[in-house]
Amino acid sequence: MAGTEGVRRSHEEGRGTDGQPDCKSEHCYGSTHRLKVADARAVAEGSSVFVKRTDRSNTANLGASHTWCGPMGRMPGEAPARTILSIGQDCGVSRIGSVCHNRPVGEQADRLARGEWYLDDEELRQHRLDCWRQLDCFNGAAADDATTRAQVLTKLLGEFGDGAFVMPRFQCSYGYNIRLGANAFVNANAFFMDDATITIGAHVRIGPGAQLMTALHPVDDHRRRREGWERAAPIAIGENTWLGASVTIGAGVSIGRNVVIGAGSVVLRDIPDHVVAAGSPAAVIRSTPEEVDSRHADAYATGTSSRD
Repeated sequence: MAGTEGVRRSHEEGRGTDGQPDCKSEHCYGSTHRLKVADARAVAEGSSVFVKRTDRSNTANLGASHTWCGPMGRMPGEAPARTILSIGQDCGVSRIGSVCHNRPVGEQADRLARGEWYLDDEELRQHRLDCWRQLDCFNGAAADDATTRAQVLTKLLGEFGDGAFVMPRFQCSYGYNIRLGANAFVNANAFFMDDATITIGAHVRIGPGAQLMTALHPVDDHRRRREGWERAAPIAIGENTWLGASVTIGAGVSIGRNVVIGAGSVVLRDIPDHVVAAGSPAAVIRSTPEEVDSRHADAYATGTSSRD
């Protein structure tokens, strides 16, 4: 009876039988603090950081070196992540796409947000851990538990558009730098390294195994690369674009609307509207018909939200 009572109390408190948070707990969804609705909306309105294009003369889109496989919850005895607020906290804003997010406030985080060279630090690492804990809930949800997955992404991502769908397993670095447009679809095993903003337009389809990599490292300065200096540049994908399976998009790349990228391509340079591109590095193969009726174009294609 004592054991049964302990299990019941653990679940009521939002913990598993081992005393660690389970995927229904406030910890997984970050609901450890609450803000007034007005404050939440103010934060949500400024939730996307758009970094200006950076000079690529001393950088290369060669992928990135982050170890992104986060822990499955906290280890026994480990202290909770130290943050100003919890990522994806419950701010009293229920509309999809209007959640408030805690953002790093330290010197290195500020340099990262401005697209400058920065060094990883404890604050940024804790924010990634917060993100990965929430992704544990997303990726560990039952096959038919679409509600839990939608709740996690609504709170985790900077914007999660109406009708958008992401298949597990999904991984990202921070979550709050990702803007996913209405009816966008992300297939299984995608990794979005959202050190900078990743903007995905409405009706975009992303094939399995896609990698969107915003990080850049020094090329000619071997000492600074050894010391761990890096910077990030944003990625934007226009409305109604289709990325085939295992496509890699490099830092600072913009892809237009109504574009098709062939499976396995590595996109290191901008791709214009209405084309088919493929290869490594990807190159334009041919054009596609232009839409006469542009009413289906979404404001996400230009990196701005059409929502209130």
